[in-house]
Amino acid sequence: MSRAELDARSNRRARQLAALGAAEQDVVTVALPNGFEFYETAFAIWKLGATLNPVSARLPAAEIRAIIELACPSLVVGAAPDEGSSWNYLAADTEPGASLSDGPLPTKVSKAWKIMTSGGSTGRPKLIVNNRPGLFDPMVPMLGLNADDIMLNPGPLYHNSPLATTMACLFTGGHVGDGPVRCGTRA
Repeated sequence: MSRAELDARSNRRARQLAALGAAEQDVVTVALPNGFEFYETAFAIWKLGATLNPVSARLPAAEIRAIIELACPSLVVGAAPDEGSSWNYLAADTEPGASLSDGPLPTKVSKAWKIMTSGGSTGRPKLIVNNRPGLFDPMVPMLGLNADDIMLNPGPLYHNSPLATTMACLFTGGHVGDGPVRCGTRA
């Protein structure tokens, strides 16, 4: 997927999420596996000025319910509500309607760019709020990454390190999983 495609697709996805209730300064819980849909959804959330709360798409219903009770998201993407749950939900693999514009959105910045979760020592979920605003300057290298770097992410994006390094690569103009790589160069 090119940057232009990611931009257009995340703009349409942002409008889809907004129509379902996601708004500036809200939390949106995302239970999607690694892939284009995760990236589109994450960028859409940030474009709305909301905060990303990624969780495993494989969590048992009781665990996702406990996280949702703590995070109080305006929308849950990917994790189907169990019987009796009342959370606002968008199923995985639900494409935004063709009538939604892929044009630019007004600039909005969330107070916290991500909320990660941990079971900690108690086994009960805890929220780890990164209070860094959802604003990044692509001209400022992050984590030593540069615009021409190519990165292969082997970890799940609901874990802090894979999410932070993968997004840092994308934010600085690098490439993630865009083709075969040999010895740090494009094949």
